Amino acid sequence: MSPIQRERGLIADAMKPLEELEVEILRAERPPFDKWYRKTWIRRETKASNVHRSYEQLRVFLTSGRRSKLAEPEGAARPDLSRFCLPGNNCSGRSMATPVKKPPASPLRLTA
Repeated sequence: MSPIQRERGLIADAMKPLEELEVEILRAERPPFDKWYRKTWIRRETKASNVHRSYEQLRVFLTSGRRSKLAEPEGAARPDLSRFCLPGNNCSGRSMATPVKKPPASPLRLTA
């Protein structure tokens, strides 16, 4: 058996259980757990917490003609957190600061 044939056999052996795992993950992702294992800024492409990582790495390797590996998209390590900024809550960094609006002055004055 040539080294290339041996390599193809090992890849085929590795792909079958990974495809079965992907099917099991899809079955498990039903309400209320739908999209439970989707990628997030914490569970990125190349991190161990991504349950799809092994399958995706092997697919990228195969589809690139055994030349590429799984890579993180640009900016994945620094997500845009501005959507979580609430009035009065300064998010990380100066650019994330949300100005606090003061309530309007009451027209009534209390006198003693």
